[in-house]
Amino acid sequence: MNLPLLLAQLSLMALGLVGVAAAQPGSVIKHATDLLMALAITLVVARTKPNGWIRIGPFMWGLAVFLLLAALIIGHGPNGVRRWIDLGPLDIQPSEFAKIAMIAYLASFFTRRGAKHALIGPIVVIIVTTVLIAVAPSLSAGMFVFALALAVMFASGVGMLRIFSIIAMSAAVSFTAVRFYTKAFPYVSERLTGYMNVRNGTADVLGESFQLHQSLRSLELGGLWGRGPDAPMPTVPFAHTDMIIASIGHATGLVGVSVVMIAFWVIMALGLKAATLVAEGIPDDERERYGQRHGAATLAAGATILIVGQAVVNLAVAIGLIPNTGMALPMLSDGGSGMMAAAVAFGWIHSALREANRDLPALRRDDLSALAAFATSETVAGTAAQGRAA
Repeated sequence: MNLPLLLAQLSLMALGLVGVAAAQPGSVIKHATDLLMALAITLVVARTKPNGWIRIGPFMWGLAVFLLLAALIIGHGPNGVRRWIDLGPLDIQPSEFAKIAMIAYLASFFTRRGAKHALIGPIVVIIVTTVLIAVAPSLSAGMFVFALALAVMFASGVGMLRIFSIIAMSAAVSFTAVRFYTKAFPYVSERLTGYMNVRNGTADVLGESFQLHQSLRSLELGGLWGRGPDAPMPTVPFAHTDMIIASIGHATGLVGVSVVMIAFWVIMALGLKAATLVAEGIPDDERERYGQRHGAATLAAGATILIVGQAVVNLAVAIGLIPNTGMALPMLSDGGSGMMAAAVAFGWIHSALREANRDLPALRRDDLSALAAFATSETVAGTAAQGRAA
């Protein structure tokens, strides 16, 4: 396993535990148990080969669709939403599993077909997944899955013109459906209206901007070093889940928040490095030979986008840059489903880095051998020419 990546993950896990202890002490034991399970999942996935995930990618997506449909039928949640499935000791959120399933499917597709193949399959998969998540309802999660899929397609080599065509087609369909969606789910328009009121300074501090106001206040009170996890903190709705950065900032101060930022920067750097290294030197005319490495690169890129993308969205909400999305902070927020999905993503990056470290020396030896053979042939040819001239 890659030590810097593991240390970044462990740092996030430790700070997440501190944040949960500060916001909701009664959930510490459960959160710690989830963390240990997530770490175990990362260790197991890191030891598997990427081509195994590539082979089962379509089956993972099929299972994700089944779970999303099951959630719409038997799911539960506050205010009539159907986002979770109660399995007794487990309460799973299918949309989180759908994120990693989408990445695995796209890695499988582009490994088998290549980036220049017709995109009918991926487009159908993206639309079906996005719609099933959006009608749960979870518009923000659906939009994130859509953006995640497009980013993975771009990382797989799909041209920007084709991606913009998908965006334009989706925007045209969404524009006609938005009125019906906001009528069916009024909370969406209310959330957008509240955000606009916050931005223009007319929001009620005790109403629509209460969560943001309390989050910023908690971060401010934390100061440089923080007040510790046992210090009383302002009331912040969902301080152990969506707004856990406020709890971390109050407990550990600017130092703790900075560690969070650095950890995600390390994850992004290593994840993109893994995707780049494992795809290094793949000739366009030898995709069949190097197809599994191309799939590993796609898995690593998708995993990085999943982890860092969710972090960017969550932190942007916490400081009021974008409307509230309900997006968890990977490896920090309390919640088993999101944590397990992030654990799989971490494992994919570890696995890709291992593949790169194993394959690249051999590839470079092949390149050197080819160069030596070329140089030898040129030398022989030159000697023969000199002999004929003499």
